[in-house]
Amino acid sequence: MPAVETRLTSAACNFIADDDGVVVVPKARAAAVAEAASRREAKEAATRERLRQGELGLDIYGMRDTLAKAGLQYFEDETAYAATQVGPRK
Repeated sequence: MPAVETRLTSAACNFIADDDGVVVVPKARAAAVAEAASRREAKEAATRERLRQGELGLDIYGMRDTLAKAGLQYFEDETAYAATQVGPRK
């Protein structure tokens, strides 16, 4: 179901509310906030498309190096993992 949005305006602020929450934006910053919101919305749409195409969040968000620095390793599948194991599996 699409979000329902409500907008209220006062002399100093714009109030915008939807099913995710409420934000109050000073009128002096409204244009900059709207531009930043548009950029974020476009970036999120692009990320959703990459995920839909099968790209892993691990790669989209650059987490492979972070995992490696923590001593963790990502395996593409169980076969790749099993190849690293020594001895019988429990």
